[in-house]
Amino acid sequence: MSKEDLSINQDGEILYQENRLDPNSLVKGIKKELDTIQKEYKLSTIYSLDYNGPGNAHHVYQIQPTNSHSMKNSQFIYMQKGPRNEEGSITGVTNEDLLEIVRDR
Repeated sequence: MSKEDLSINQDGEILYQENRLDPNSLVKGIKKELDTIQKEYKLSTIYSLDYNGPGNAHHVYQIQPTNSHSMKNSQFIYMQKGPRNEEGSITGVTNEDLLEIVRDR
């Protein structure tokens, strides 16, 4: 996702491409800052970008360096939305995938 993939309306809602593989999958969301455990020397700000979906969970996140307000410096994570291999689900990163990455580091 890049800056060009997002737009924000007057109500603070964002419009973004839900499925990276489907350019017609535009949906509305809202950018909400997460309360993180990083308090001192905070290196980044993390936002959820969508409304709660399956499992009452968010599925799209933006990680923005604290010293930058530019979208081009942000990273985006698309979480799995719905059960794997089920019609209508959107493939993404799972909680277990992120834990394996942290374990490896």
